[in-house]
Amino acid sequence: MNKILFKIYLLSFFIGIAQPIWSQSPYYYYKQLGIREGLSQSKVQSVLNDHRGYLWIGTEAGLNCYDRDHLKQYLHQPGDEKTLPSNNITFIAEDSLCNLWVATMGGICLYDRENDNFRTLSNGGKPIYVASYLLVEGGVLLSGSGAIYKYAYATNKLEPLYYAQDPAYYTPFWQMIRFDDENILLNSRWHGIYSFNMRTYELKKIESFTEKNYTCIYLDSYHRLWVSVYGSGLYCYQDDKQIKHFTASNSPLTYDVIHDITERENKLWVATDGGGINIISLDDFSFTNIQQKQDDVHSFPANTIYRLYLDPANNMWAGSIRRGLVGIKGVYACSYQNVPFGNLYGLSNQTINSFFQDDDGMIWVGTDGGGINRFDPASGTFQHYPATKYEKVVSIVEYTPDELLFFSFNKGLFIFHKQTGQIRPFVLIDKEMNDQTCINGFSVNIQRITKNKILFSAQHIFIYDIVTRKFDIVATMGKEYERQSPLIIATVGTKTYLSDLKNICEYDSSEGTFKTIYQGQHIINDASMDKDGVFWLASTEGLLRYDPRTGKSELIQTSLFQDVASVVADNQYRIWIGTRRHLFVYSSHTHNFATLDEVDGVLPNEYIFHATLLAKNGDVFVGGTTGMTVVNSAVHFDTDSDYTVELLDVLLNGLPVSLSEEQQHATARTIQIPWNFSSLQLKVLLNEGDVFRKNFFRFNIEGLHQELASSNSNSLVINYLPIGEYTITASYYARNGGWSTKQQILHVIVTPPWWKTGWFYMLLYILLGLVAYSIVYYFYRKNGKYKVT
Repeated sequence: MNKILFKIYLLSFFIGIAQPIWSQSPYYYYKQLGIREGLSQSKVQSVLNDHRGYLWIGTEAGLNCYDRDHLKQYLHQPGDEKTLPSNNITFIAEDSLCNLWVATMGGICLYDRENDNFRTLSNGGKPIYVASYLLVEGGVLLSGSGAIYKYAYATNKLEPLYYAQDPAYYTPFWQMIRFDDENILLNSRWHGIYSFNMRTYELKKIESFTEKNYTCIYLDSYHRLWVSVYGSGLYCYQDDKQIKHFTASNSPLTYDVIHDITERENKLWVATDGGGINIISLDDFSFTNIQQKQDDVHSFPANTIYRLYLDPANNMWAGSIRRGLVGIKGVYACSYQNVPFGNLYGLSNQTINSFFQDDDGMIWVGTDGGGINRFDPASGTFQHYPATKYEKVVSIVEYTPDELLFFSFNKGLFIFHKQTGQIRPFVLIDKEMNDQTCINGFSVNIQRITKNKILFSAQHIFIYDIVTRKFDIVATMGKEYERQSPLIIATVGTKTYLSDLKNICEYDSSEGTFKTIYQGQHIINDASMDKDGVFWLASTEGLLRYDPRTGKSELIQTSLFQDVASVVADNQYRIWIGTRRHLFVYSSHTHNFATLDEVDGVLPNEYIFHATLLAKNGDVFVGGTTGMTVVNSAVHFDTDSDYTVELLDVLLNGLPVSLSEEQQHATARTIQIPWNFSSLQLKVLLNEGDVFRKNFFRFNIEGLHQELASSNSNSLVINYLPIGEYTITASYYARNGGWSTKQQILHVIVTPPWWKTGWFYMLLYILLGLVAYSIVYYFYRKNGKYKVT
């Protein structure tokens, strides 16, 4: 059972977004499950991932169960005792025996998995009201109004431990936490905090807590007690002494009303009523937060959080008051798209042409019709410049410490002042040459190649001396190179490398020479040089590697893609590859590929040649027709791990088939089904820690000699199988671009009708034998009588 506990659901219908969070992980990625996805109500009050992998979500108006593909609602039906006693769900819990408890405002019930219904617990014919629970040795503590019960595993019965004699104690305890081996702390919210002794069954009110409304209590891993008071922020106690009191006025706490607290990786996660989630370091009490920001479509989708849940796979879930359930995943990439002009949280135009990083670390983005954008990596914010609003900025380079030089497509070269945002024209040699070069429907690429020299790549290769303000033409299209405006790959020392149509050219500024150093067979869309001097070429036939030290080139074999649009090599021997829709990464050391998608923080994009940048800190920037993506240098990939495809459920003719725990852990479970079945449905889960990734499965029915088409559904529905025995296998599509090995998940025996069974044939043979014997015996006796006569 422990093996299965860490399976969580990928919420495939969610809406995903990412936001920079620099103190813990580079970014967070959010997945939302709300009304649009089929949730019964938007206020999420409880969340649980059970041992079978189902995600249970309790709201004010119904219980929901998610199985990766479908969201199923469970609602109270008046007059039906096998439904929920109420739709208002207060908590969901699973005990050590895998019993699923669902507490409602109308009573507590147990879920019957075999029959897919509920059994309400009662006392004297009335439902038992329970407000909170606590897993303890040998059972589960359940607390109601003036009563504490224990469900004992040994007897499978509910045993009363405490009944209040004084009506003043007829108050529900909304929260129970374990304080030490003997004592339990109970929060009644409006009536104070109590202590319950598990040995003596004595309940005492803790008189030192005198506030009127305690919203939450929590004991952290350092045995510090955290207490939130409505409207008064958060208190921290250690050894019966208050050591901290955080409020919105004296600390970075974003809101003074707190609904829930939990701990993850030595940090305290605090859910507030209007300030999102605060994250407090348990080492130094420093704060970060996750909030919804006005005008930032990439930010956290809600600020009023009611419940936090840390699942067995260490994923955090936030139940909001108005926006449903939000899954939170730390990722290493963030994608930005276009926003209204002047908005801080996105691009002025969705198409990216170029990047440039200045000495201050600012990223200058050239957009295709939205001018120049300045991106601040530290804050994740943008600045747009009205003077360049409609410019198509193809290339950018530093002109002076305060100025940039950029080329605007079909309009010419301009100098941009970084502080004022104003621009002025820059003339290439003279007006005639400037118009001939810059206003002809082709791009001009720019590169700073020395302290005082700038290279312009167009129909000629120009070298401009900033000090003398003189130009030199060092190469011409049709003579030294083939393609108009060769792309500039890199400058290393005195040598600048450019990509021609199929070749790589080299300009040496110390000698003033221009030559071709590589002649290829494939058209080059983009090129990059790694730190060892190896060229990586994005070609129409795939990814090419050229090593000038050996003079050898090779086409990297893969079935993931063919036509490569952009490429950039980072400092860790990883090659980032942009295609017409996807972003891939290739390790030149391990020779493994990995695919990045939305759950990594990478939105679908059609990547554009030369719209790449390797930042000074190792981060990678890639741009395309629908925005740009930033990949943090600390990103890592696990492409070699093999995961298990777990059988989640089996439905025969729409009804669940009971599988024992032994069967669920077996290599392939075995079931028998009748020949005239109408439907057999299997549901599977991929046993991996990344619960947000969309999995593709391919099923196979061995014995039928039929391989089914791959699907992004986790279900297989079979409507007919001939009589016989079959083994159903499943494989998943791995991140490295291949299918995993087939794994046996179910052995199916289709039993024949009774008139085709072996025992029927045996009886038939016996019957026919008896008939034949009777006939023979009859004639034998008859013939014997005649002889006597």
